[in-house]
Amino acid sequence: MLIGIVHRPVHVAMVLVLMILSRSDPAAMAQDCDGNGVPDAIDMAGRVYWTENDALKVQRSQLDGANVEDLVTMGLMSPEGIAVDQAAGKMYWTDQSTKKVQRANLDGTGVQDLVSSGLMSPYGLALDVAAGKVYWVDNGVKKIQRANLDGSNVETIHTAAMGDLRGLDVDPAGGKIYWVDNNGKILRANLNGTSVENLVTTGLMNPSDIAVDPAGGKIYWTDWGSQKIQRANLNGTGVEDLVTTGLNFPVGIALDLGTGRMYWTDNGDRTIMRANLNGGNVQAMVNMGLDGPEYIAIAAPRPDTDGDGVMDDCDGCPNDPAKSELGACGCGQPDADLNGDGVIDCLVSTNMMDTNGVCCAPNAMPTVGLILPMVMIGWKYRRSRGFAGNKP
Repeated sequence: MLIGIVHRPVHVAMVLVLMILSRSDPAAMAQDCDGNGVPDAIDMAGRVYWTENDALKVQRSQLDGANVEDLVTMGLMSPEGIAVDQAAGKMYWTDQSTKKVQRANLDGTGVQDLVSSGLMSPYGLALDVAAGKVYWVDNGVKKIQRANLDGSNVETIHTAAMGDLRGLDVDPAGGKIYWVDNNGKILRANLNGTSVENLVTTGLMNPSDIAVDPAGGKIYWTDWGSQKIQRANLNGTGVEDLVTTGLNFPVGIALDLGTGRMYWTDNGDRTIMRANLNGGNVQAMVNMGLDGPEYIAIAAPRPDTDGDGVMDDCDGCPNDPAKSELGACGCGQPDADLNGDGVIDCLVSTNMMDTNGVCCAPNAMPTVGLILPMVMIGWKYRRSRGFAGNKP
C-alpha cells in the first residue's frame, strides 16, 4: 500500500521508498483485502476459467490469455459446465462421468463434492449467488435441478419429455433461467421452473451453451452444428449472426460485460477465443497447449475506480484518488500540516494523527518495515534544513 502525501521534499522521498517496498514485498503482492482467498492483484485483473474435457483439467488464464494455470488435475473424468463466485472465491463445475457437482477455491485447492448421488449426466451449470443457489442440467434424466451452494436441498425444477439439454444461465433480477436444447431450441422458464417458453426454435442446428446479458436485453449462444455464435433479444426475437467464420466446434460461452466482450471455447480448434459483443475484433486468446476446452466462465475485473491500487470493495474512499492514505482515510478532506512538524495531518477525525508522515486510522501504526526508512529520510531532511526538533 502506498501511504503519504507529496507536499514537501520529505514526502517525495517517502513515497518513493514506500512504492519500492510495497512492490517488492511478496506479502503486499499477495494481499487479500476482502478475505475471499484470492489475491487482490488477481481480483482486479480478472481471469477466465474453463474445463478441459480431454485433458481432464480445470484451468484459467488472464483475460488476455497469458499465464495459463492448471487448477484441478486430479479426480476428474469429464468436466463440463463451470461457473465462478468471485466474491466468495469459489468455482463450481459438473463432471458428466463421475456424475457430480463439485466446487473448489479459485486456485483449485479445497475440492468438495457437493452433489455426488442421484445424477446421471450433468452438463451446464450456473449460479444465483444472491439467492444462494447453484443450477445445472442433467441430460441423462432430462432435468434441470438446483441446490443450495453447499449442495444441500437438491430439487428438480423442470423435467423435459425429450431433448438434449446442455448449457444454461440464470437472470436472477429478471427471475428467469435460460437453457439450450442441442436438438435446436433455446428455452426459458421462471427460476422455479414454471412457465416454460420456447424462445428460438428455427434456424438452429446444435446450440451448446448460452449466456445472458440482462442489462443489454440479450442472450448469446454457441451453435457447433452451424458453426456460429449468435444472439437475440431476451424473448428470442431479433436473432443476429455475430461470428460465422473461423469456427470449428464452438462450445462454451461467457460474457465480460464490463469490457464489452464475449469469450468462448472452440473444442475443434482447441482454442479460447474472444470478441466484442457485436462479434467484431475476434481474437485467439489461448491457442496452444489445450486438448478439448468445453465450458467457460469469467471472473470479471473488480473495479478500482480511483486507480489507487485498492479495490473499491475494500476502499474507504473509492472515488478519491487524492486521499491521504490509499484505501483508508482522506475522503476528499483537505491536506494540511496544522502542527508544523513537516508531515501532513489526516483531517478525517480528531483521532487521526500523523506518524512520521503516515496518516493512520485510530490506534493503527505503520509496520516497522515502513517506519524505519521514513524516519531516516525525515531526519536527514530536517537536519539539512537546520531543524533542531519537531518544530521549525
